[in-house]
Amino acid sequence: MNSPFKTYHVRLTTLTPLHIGTGETFDFTQVTIDIQNNLLYTFNLIDLVNNLSPTEREELERIADTSSAEALVKLQKFYCYRILPKIIKISRNCYKIPSELTQAFERTLKLTRERDIYQQFNSIAIRSHLKDTFTGDPLIPGSSLKGALRTGYLEGLYKETSKISPEKVKHIKGLVDQISNEGSYKSLKERAFKELENTLLKNGEEDIKLDPFKNLKVSDLSPKAKVAKEIVFALNLRKQNPSSTGRLSVPIEILPPGSVFEGKIKLVTPHDIVSPIKLEELISFNSSHYKAILREEVALLTHFKKLFGERLRPHKEALDQKKALLLKLGHHSGASAVTIEGLRKILVKTTGGRKIIKDSATTFWVASLNKRDISQAEPFGWVVLEFLDL
Repeated sequence: MNSPFKTYHVRLTTLTPLHIGTGETFDFTQVTIDIQNNLLYTFNLIDLVNNLSPTEREELERIADTSSAEALVKLQKFYCYRILPKIIKISRNCYKIPSELTQAFERTLKLTRERDIYQQFNSIAIRSHLKDTFTGDPLIPGSSLKGALRTGYLEGLYKETSKISPEKVKHIKGLVDQISNEGSYKSLKERAFKELENTLLKNGEEDIKLDPFKNLKVSDLSPKAKVAKEIVFALNLRKQNPSSTGRLSVPIEILPPGSVFEGKIKLVTPHDIVSPIKLEELISFNSSHYKAILREEVALLTHFKKLFGERLRPHKEALDQKKALLLKLGHHSGASAVTIEGLRKILVKTTGGRKIIKDSATTFWVASLNKRDISQAEPFGWVVLEFLDL
């Protein structure tokens, strides 16, 4: 008898910067910047205290007793100008950072008004990538990977069902078409997506136990080797005019291209399940979904096409043999990556602050070392997922 489950060892390689966060930012009581060299150091405060002289400890205690926001400025001046060599010695991580971030940090050290200090520190707060609590190594959670696979799979099922039994998806399409204003957006979107899943996965309106994705188990992925960590700006660009000014920018910790992670995917196929997930469909449906998104991004960032092709080349054989697939995951992967073609209804904000419903996003996110020069900017979240057992 065939085994009801199969475990696949998988390898994930980042092709562009990847960020999966928890909402946390770097703690500026345990971070400082080498202004001269555009380097950011993280450290443990207890380690630092243990390496200070009695005089330096007294100075740190005086700063700690300051209750105003100015204490943050005094603390960073103490770190940068008084004890930087000691911080470098006990540092746990060192990051090369954009020069514009260093300049913003340097401006912060000149502020005196409490409101200005808080605003400036908020503007340079660096969003952290998810890390293992015990080792401090970056992680790619299985939930993120499973969510990316689910979206592509559902789109493939939707297209197949539309061809074979168009009447089955007509009601869902009608629900989606009703989403025309902000007030109905959330409730109708949730209802439409739930009915879409129930129709495509044949799991019944209430019986979540029959959802075949319950039988797709994805482990967290751990780094195969030490992963370099970088800090860049996440820039929000307009699709109609990517080079325009006034774009939103956020400093962010990323995993750079070429980072390799490994884990396991377990596919369970109980004999009584109505519509089991087939690995070949999981690969082909997701490949189709994400290739369409890639074509759009290559058209928006013309300089990116050649670079992406070079990074993709080592994986071409596995992709051609259907042993690997392209995916887009993580923060700033874009609305298209998490929605289904033909059913997209995206809430976008206009220049006047008004929100409207559109069939596609009007902006997209890129990773860049510069806020103004986007000639080297790259989209977030592109990875190759390879099944090593096929």
